[in-house]
Amino acid sequence: MYHTRKELAKYGMFDARTSMVMRRENCHDGYCCGLVRLYACMGLHRYNLLQGTNFELDYVRRYNMTLASPAATFYITLGATDPYSHKYLTFQTAVKEESCGVFVLTSYIARPRGTDCKVLEREFFRIGSFPECPNENPFGNRNRFYLVDESELQFNDWIRLYLELSVTKSDRSSKDHDLSNLKTVEVAIETTEPPSELSLTAKNATVYIRYTYFCEARCGKNFDHIAIVRRTFIEPIQ
Repeated sequence: MYHTRKELAKYGMFDARTSMVMRRENCHDGYCCGLVRLYACMGLHRYNLLQGTNFELDYVRRYNMTLASPAATFYITLGATDPYSHKYLTFQTAVKEESCGVFVLTSYIARPRGTDCKVLEREFFRIGSFPECPNENPFGNRNRFYLVDESELQFNDWIRLYLELSVTKSDRSSKDHDLSNLKTVEVAIETTEPPSELSLTAKNATVYIRYTYFCEARCGKNFDHIAIVRRTFIEPIQ
């Protein structure tokens, strides 16, 4: 057991063992809590969006979680495979909770293990919710919003990821939520790009997801919701 920041620096944030400032969890048979799996997927999404790849999570090997604040930073080691090339890589990603119980997350590390971090960590990737809602229906204006069709939903798993993160982070009573009753109905994306250049891959975007959530355990009926998620890339000052 390591107990000092000096030893953490020696072994690295991803490989250090349990200490007074960090807890290490090994995921047996690839299993870990649902929240950590979502954070691992968020790191992969960051990498895929920047690199144009399609890596998908296979399993979480282990993660280290900081203990100094209720809003923790997770250093996650995971295995991922590109389903098209069948290439397998061990990844490392760090996800920081900006505030306890609030859906604002920052990923500043997302890389294959052993990669030069100076190349892949030039930008901070942040996603989260915010209270503003447009004056008009975001699902009915193709001039201002990119309206995602059904076929695009099937090939863009990150939309489902955003929805699951939004629901999970809004209820911190459990780290393992039953998300099987979530159903995406409509998705609209707003960016700073001209209307003719609206797309799914814009770095900075606001995503509006209309969904239903069958809340049988608490109320026994479907509820219609809208999740609003903002994606931001913060480039370093030159």
